[in-house]
Amino acid sequence: MYSDAKSAVLYNGQISRFFPVYRGVRQGSSLSSKLYLLYINDLLEELSDCRRGILVTDIHISSPVQADDIALISTNCCNMQTMVTICENYSIDWKFKFNPLKSIQLNFSKSKQHTDILLYNSSIQLEISARHVGVLLNSNLNSMDRTLQACRTLRSSALGLIKSGLHPSVISIDTCNRIVRQGLPRQTRSDMVTALIGWKSAESYIDERKLLFLGKLILMKDSMLPKQIFLTRAMEFKYNCVKHQLGFIPDIHRILVNYRLSDFDTYLSTGHFPTYIQWKKTVKVAVQETEESLWRFRTQIDKDFKFFSRIHTLSKGLHPAWTFSRKHPLLIEQCRFIVNLCTLTRPYEEPFFLCDKCGRFFGDITIHIVLSCETFQSKRDKFWCDLIDIGPIEFSAYLHSLTDEDFLACILSCHTDFDLNEDERTMFQKACITNIYWMCAT
Repeated sequence: MYSDAKSAVLYNGQISRFFPVYRGVRQGSSLSSKLYLLYINDLLEELSDCRRGILVTDIHISSPVQADDIALISTNCCNMQTMVTICENYSIDWKFKFNPLKSIQLNFSKSKQHTDILLYNSSIQLEISARHVGVLLNSNLNSMDRTLQACRTLRSSALGLIKSGLHPSVISIDTCNRIVRQGLPRQTRSDMVTALIGWKSAESYIDERKLLFLGKLILMKDSMLPKQIFLTRAMEFKYNCVKHQLGFIPDIHRILVNYRLSDFDTYLSTGHFPTYIQWKKTVKVAVQETEESLWRFRTQIDKDFKFFSRIHTLSKGLHPAWTFSRKHPLLIEQCRFIVNLCTLTRPYEEPFFLCDKCGRFFGDITIHIVLSCETFQSKRDKFWCDLIDIGPIEFSAYLHSLTDEDFLACILSCHTDFDLNEDERTMFQKACITNIYWMCAT
């Protein structure tokens, strides 16, 4: 593979003359990463043996490495210069060169004094922030820029997909759930908006990722450096060795308490911890149950949710109208309309309004149009004909036995507890979506 290797440069459609290659590895080859690790391993050992890095309790850390991205960590400029010089000498011995222009330094200190760090007699540029293995690091210890950048990236990705006119059927269901534009009124209650697409709170998704990361840390081999640092910090927290400890450990402890997960305490006491698959299942169940409990608590004490909670709840996931719209994109407007009706705030008591079409008084406008207004009698008859054609006669009798509010909740939810097969359930959804739109929107 590396015998008589040659290379050429392609520029503007023109290929240069081939020239021999005496060192380096082929890009994209499965063997290249292993050869590079062998090549650079002596440098990493030399940096570790010099003991000029930082000390976390009794663990020396000098050069965390990800692929060919080398980072040096030290508590003072003198030790940092020593490690940079080690890298410089190693590169000279092995006939390669670090790029000073691509090398930067971050000074995590309140002091504004700065000492130049030299690489090949050139000062390494001092920066306020830098990206390391995809993570934005800020020397001011401010993570807000990183959070804002993540939000901007998510927003631009979502808007880019929406504005492109991309059909929902060509992207995954998980992706579609996250970028769907429901078209709800601007002041729609947040708990309604998230429940209709089966979303939990943003905090719960973050907590879930942190808990899964905890599982990966615990299940690492004990010889790995991240595991050693993690256990040291965890024991310091457990036995109150550090006052006002900050960082991942106190944060994850708060999350574990919130979701009533005791596996971590058991692990610190006995060393036993479930497998990653078992832990992942436990975390998802705990987060979902907690979110549903909080959602029910918020909605039960709020009158605006008195009727909405009968139509849809967080545990039901995506509203059936949105699921139906994926298979029938031509009915997306009708689906959006019925979802809008679900979020209407209905009167708490029973005030009466006068209908300007039939001259009768009503309390709930949707119930009046769908069930009693004489102006819509012909449309109502067609709706019932469509419902009667679905399933056995017992289904029609079941719908007829419902109270007005229960029937409205049933058709707005596009879901029924009556035992229907898949085709009959789809017919029921279509009948609700098309007929309600026909009666209420036209």
